[in-house]
Amino acid sequence: MKDIELVLRFAAFYHNDYREYKPPMKTFLNNEMVKNKNISDSKLEELAQCFLTACSLIRAAFGTNSFKKYYIGNEKNHNGNWELKVFNTSIFDIMMYSFSKYNATLITKNLDAIREAFLWLITNDSDFLNSIEVSTSSTKAVSDRFSKWLSIFEEILENNNDFNRSIKSKILEAQQVRCPKCNHIIETLDDGVFKNQDYWLSIFDFEKNNQLYHRYCVNPNVYIRETKRGKVRESLPKGCHLDGRHFESARQGLNWLVKIGKVPQHQVPTSSFNAHEWLAIKQNVFGYSYLRDRE
Repeated sequence: MKDIELVLRFAAFYHNDYREYKPPMKTFLNNEMVKNKNISDSKLEELAQCFLTACSLIRAAFGTNSFKKYYIGNEKNHNGNWELKVFNTSIFDIMMYSFSKYNATLITKNLDAIREAFLWLITNDSDFLNSIEVSTSSTKAVSDRFSKWLSIFEEILENNNDFNRSIKSKILEAQQVRCPKCNHIIETLDDGVFKNQDYWLSIFDFEKNNQLYHRYCVNPNVYIRETKRGKVRESLPKGCHLDGRHFESARQGLNWLVKIGKVPQHQVPTSSFNAHEWLAIKQNVFGYSYLRDRE
């Protein structure tokens, strides 16, 4: 029955604006069945074709890792890895929607950039990760995962820079497959990343992107701690202090700055970005004090 549920989920989000979704998911899917129980042959054919096209494009981009999570490395092993078996339904929702709703020719030209963007999002954006792991059928989770993914997906198609992962292969080979930060081997292209981590969004700059690192080694959500064994990288907590006030996450703090008028809404990036990095860089511009937890 799981396969039938997945097809129904695809149809429900295809026919409805995700911003109008209201839980529970079961009701959302039941409503879809009621509304389209007498769907015309032409509409059914259109839906089936969109489903098959999306599956084909996603397979071309992600292969056997389609609809799976990617995990960043850790202290013992800096290399990340894909989930081996578990199929993530929340990832299925956003992938099938985006790959079916947008121009297939443009998507085909940008498959490598789309893969890079997903890897960045799932290893850098804690809100996105929560949306595919915690209370995934809540209004917030559905809205977060769709809006975050579609924002970066649309930006890739709009820029249409035709990024090719063969560039990473050549650079990795040139540096003998080792990470300049830890000198350990980078085992896969997926775990190799440039310091300028949005390199897939613009014309590739070899001067800025001439070395590949483990995602773990340059992830802004990981910090260095001195121990008796030497330097150890650990995950940073999400919270921060702004003007002496504590917030559970950087995004929450940024929203507060916008609410009180200290940061103009139009100055906040609309695409995916690291809120901690943004707050640190902009504190002198907008005149607030920023301190990340345990920093």
